[in-house]
Amino acid sequence: MKKLYVILLVFCIISGKSLWADEGNDNFPRNTITIDVGTPYATLLTSAFTGDPFFGSAIQYERQILPNFSVAGRMEYIGLWFLDSDSSISTVTAGLHGRYYPNGRSFFLDYMVGYANLYIVSISDDDIMGHYFKTGGKIGWRIDFGKPGGFVLEPAFGIYFPFGPNIQFVNSEGWGRGLLNFFSNMLARTFVAGFGGSLGMGFRF
Repeated sequence: MKKLYVILLVFCIISGKSLWADEGNDNFPRNTITIDVGTPYATLLTSAFTGDPFFGSAIQYERQILPNFSVAGRMEYIGLWFLDSDSSISTVTAGLHGRYYPNGRSFFLDYMVGYANLYIVSISDDDIMGHYFKTGGKIGWRIDFGKPGGFVLEPAFGIYFPFGPNIQFVNSEGWGRGLLNFFSNMLARTFVAGFGGSLGMGFRF
């Protein structure tokens, strides 16, 4: 019986040292750079439906601080050109992301705060610009092929909300001016934010 206790004690000591070594191990890839190819794919479908050129993409750099936590900076562009009216609408977003990996592996929870700029070019009227504070979150998976590091695939989806003053779209007089501005601002905010998905492809090192 004493021999059994000794064997169990030795096993627990060895296991404890192994667990401690794993917890203190920080030898993992800390940098990830991705380009969003999911947004362009979705915009191609929109272009096929409307017949107007539409493009969107994003580039992101992620720095792994801890096995379960990282921060990322992301720049995103989306643009739509209306051929019939020679006008366009585009938005640029600069965001700071905090990510939490519950199991320290692929699945993550992402929260973002940032700035979004909406720019509308019209031939008949003056150009219109809007500025928004943008925040929201998403869930996704950072998938490594093989051991951690190298090529990664990052599908994700979430929802974002824009906050900022309304834009004066229509300056002419009339009872319908306020209503038209209200619906125009709703559409503009939908273009800046809302539900969305992404498919990042890149390299982790």
